[in-house]
Formats: sequence, C-alpha cells, structure tokens
Amino acid sequence: MSTQTPTSMSQPTAAATAADRLLRLARRVADLALLVLIALGLATVILGRVLPAVGHPVLIVAGPSMEPAIPLGSAVVLADVAPNELRVDDVVSLRTGPSQAIFTHRIARVVERDGAPWIETRGDANAAVDPSLTSADAVIGRVAVSLPVAGYLLTLLS
Repeated sequence: MSTQTPTSMSQPTAAATAADRLLRLARRVADLALLVLIALGLATVILGRVLPAVGHPVLIVAGPSMEPAIPLGSAVVLADVAPNELRVDDVVSLRTGPSQAIFTHRIARVVERDGAPWIETRGDANAAVDPSLTSADAVIGRVAVSLPVAGYLLTLLS
C-alpha cells in the first residue's frame, strides 16, 4: 500500500497567489471608495440640511473677491451676529441693492448713522472698498467657518 498525495491539494501556484492578492487589493479599494462616498454624502447632508435647520445658514461662494482667504467654490457657514457686535475685519455675508444680491466681504469700517451701525465692506481681492455704506441690518451672518471646495460638492450633490 503506497500513499500518494493528491495533486489537487498541492501548494497554490504563483499565478493563483498573485490573483488572490490582486482580488484582496481590489476589495480594499472598493471598500475605501464606498467609505469616501458615504462620508461625502454625510458631509453634504450636514452642510446642506442640518446646519441651516439649526440656525447656521450655509452659502456657496460664487466669486473670487475674497481670495485667497475664501476661495471660489467654498462653502461658508454663518453665525448670527447682532448689528452692534460687528467689528472691522469681520467677514460677513449680506444682502444689498435693489435685487437683494448676497455677497460675502470683510468689514473695512463701521460707522454710526442715525443711531444705527452701518458698514463699509471690501473683498480681500478687491483694490477698493465697495461703493456704498450698507446698514448692519442687511447682514445675514458672520462667517464662522469657510470650507474650500465644499461649495462645489454641495452644488454637485443637491
């Protein structure tokens, strides 16, 4: 009686081992891609729905006037600020003009007019201040956080 080793139980070939490694790597890459997609989805929900629901508006910067501090395509999270708490160098988002356009600029000067604060603003990339004073009541909020590129993500996923 002789004992023989079945050939099906022999050591895996080098090609099979390499294929197994490649398959494991592909699974890890797929897992990582899935985690990134889930994280992006959660970030979008938080920025686009949760923060505004709890009183922190999120705006997307659509112009380069605040570069390099706030690049084009950034998302800015706003915090409430009372008109009398506005200070020079605060970055604020406000509505102005007949069309009530919204823009985000830095406060260059605060003045009092008829007993109420008014502000003069300027974009960091602009050479001159904005052409007119704006009532501090037009301020939507002070920029609490600026998230570069996040505005593109919100636009893409909304």
